[in-house]
Amino acid sequence: MANDAHAIWVPKTDEHERAFREAQESCVLLRPSPRRFVLFPIQHHQIWEHYKLLEHSFWTAEDFDVDLAAFSCLTDAARTRICSLVDAHLYAAQQLRLSGIVDAFAGELQAAEARCYFGFQGMIENIHIEALSSTVLRLQPLCLNVPPRVVVNSVEPLLEACTSPEHSFTRRLLVYAATLYYYRSCTLAASRSLELELPSLAALFARLARDLDRCCDFANLLCRMIVPSQIFGSPWLIQLLYNTAAACARTFPNLSVQSDIHYNLAEAFCISLSNGVLSPHSRSTDGTPAFSPPLTPQPQKESEGTFVFVTDVDF
Repeated sequence: MANDAHAIWVPKTDEHERAFREAQESCVLLRPSPRRFVLFPIQHHQIWEHYKLLEHSFWTAEDFDVDLAAFSCLTDAARTRICSLVDAHLYAAQQLRLSGIVDAFAGELQAAEARCYFGFQGMIENIHIEALSSTVLRLQPLCLNVPPRVVVNSVEPLLEACTSPEHSFTRRLLVYAATLYYYRSCTLAASRSLELELPSLAALFARLARDLDRCCDFANLLCRMIVPSQIFGSPWLIQLLYNTAAACARTFPNLSVQSDIHYNLAEAFCISLSNGVLSPHSRSTDGTPAFSPPLTPQPQKESEGTFVFVTDVDF
């Protein structure tokens, strides 16, 4: 298992680990405090604002009802594909929640506001699992052939990178933020892909993506409060985040309807950290999240005419 983990993650260097641990010693969020169980008066107002935003977005699994009549009118292939997609998201949600990653971070953070946030995030993740589980149970009887869940790669290397005490808290936080970022992007892509086929299920995925967007915002905030600023935008950080996103794609191969969804995530996340933007996704004028462009354009091809394709957006 250790060999698999080292094959995925960028080997840690003494230089970065030393910088991370020095930053942790001076970070008020990680310094031992007798106020770790005292909430009021509020000390960290930014963190508390994120908690209140998440609290106001509370919902239950009973708030969404999949249109089974519309689902039964789809082709057998479409029903099987949709059911497999929901099951893939259920598997990812279960692994990320039941692994105790959030609980581990909450135990290390000394700020009561952050502990409140992670506690509420854990409850939201439980609701996600409940909603996806009930959806799978309702859809599967309407599918003629439901393929069994296939686990291509073990999830242990991914979880180990987020929880192993061998790594600094800062490093584990970056890996977790990139993992959460990838999962949120896949959820948004699933919602968009289902808008025409099954709007009721698309609405559920949109709600999941909205919650995950808030969680990404909070992880981004913690990164900017804890990670040394000289790391932002560095090739080392871009490589670490890219490898994390690529590992997520290998661990959860059926999670996304877009095979190349992880290509620009690491660089876009670095842009958000450097610019101080809370959300790792850029937002359009109407406030809807959108994918950020890569930091370094991916060359494509030159046409025989006068048009030159520089990035994927140009297509």
